[in-house]
This record gives sequence, structure tokens and C-alpha cells, in this order.
Amino acid sequence: MNKQVFWSLTDKTKFDLKTSFLSKAEQAVYDGFRFDLRRNSFLAGRWVAKGLIQQAVSLDCSYGEISILNESSGKPYALVEGELLESVISISHAGKWAAAALSVDGLRVGMDVEVVTPRQGSFVADYFTSREFEILEDQSENYDRNVTLIWSVKEATLKALGLGLRLDTRKVWVDSLDLPQERNSVGWNRLSLGAIEGVWDGYWRQIEEAVLVCVADSQIGSEVELVRV
Repeated sequence: MNKQVFWSLTDKTKFDLKTSFLSKAEQAVYDGFRFDLRRNSFLAGRWVAKGLIQQAVSLDCSYGEISILNESSGKPYALVEGELLESVISISHAGKWAAAALSVDGLRVGMDVEVVTPRQGSFVADYFTSREFEILEDQSENYDRNVTLIWSVKEATLKALGLGLRLDTRKVWVDSLDLPQERNSVGWNRLSLGAIEGVWDGYWRQIEEAVLVCVADSQIGSEVELVRV
């Protein structure tokens, strides 16, 4: 039986977001941010995540009754009318994009969106494995995109592990960026990755000037189905 991961992506420049959809707890977090960039990113992330939760779980409640907070590790969790929603949620934002992924099947999931940005060779030397360096050399025509993509895979996987960037990024590694496509991942490219814990399925797609990555627990005998809402 397939396990579903619901996902959503929003161009935040198309919305004039106000704070009225935040819960009281979220408003307190928002008020603690000093800079507009951080505030705007927080709003966009909550907006896309609440819409995702509302549609994927078919909730009959307002955005204000959904509260997305963070554990001390930074990992987000959702409350609906004060009750914990049994789910795993991942939120990301970069440039004009805000993205979120949600699992209600018990899968650990991580999503990351990154704007393709040129990076110096020292960045690769400090954070990438020797195998990843080989991938970059073999596919040099897409060097900047692939550096960004590999970095995004690391970010998404560390989110799924609940560790963030506290862990050495070489403890998550990419083996291949171009596995054959699965039937349930239409529009996504598959990739092969590993990590210090767990077995993972990885997917990526290019969105204009950015890359979007989703990783989830690998399921023996079944596929992960990515469902956009």
C-alpha cells in the first residue's frame, strides 16, 4: 500500500499576508522577530502549511484555529483547536517561495526549497562528500544547480531526522541525482541518498530559479506517493 506525502508550494509575492490568520501562540512568536524578512518568511511558511493541513486532512476550521509551533530542536508540529495533530510537517522558504510537506501515515518527511546560487569551491570542500564532488564533476554543465540541489537534500534530510544543521552535513550524502522515475512521483526527479540513520527516498524538481526537494522514509514493498494540494 502506498504511503502519501502531501505537499504545497506558494509564490509568496502573490499574497499580501497579514497576521490575522495566526493563532495567539504564533502571534507571540511573530512579535519576537526583529526583522521584516524573518517576519515575512514566518507568515508565508505558516500560510502554506495551514492550507496544506486544512486540505490534506479535510479540516472544518479556520486558519486561526490551526497553530504551527516548534519543538526546542526547531522541528514544527501542528495543533488543531488545541489538540495535537498526529502528523509530520516540514516547512521551508527561500526567495519568493514557501513550501511545506505533510505526512499523516507516520512517515518522517523533510522538504526544502533553495534558490540556485553560485557558491565557492570552499563551500563544497567543507560540506560535501567525495562522492558528491564526483557528481559535480561528472555533471559540470549544471554545476551551480547541482551544488544547490545537493545542499537542499542535506537540509531536507536533516529536517526529517529532527537534527537540523547541528549535525555534520557529510552525515547525509547523495549517491545519484538521476534515478529512474517512479509512477507515483510524476513531475519529480528521483535521487539516491543515505544518512547516518534510516533509509530514505528522495525526490527533486526545478521551479524556475529554485530547486525543491522532498525526502521521506523508504517503504519496503510500497512507494511514496507525492500529492500536491
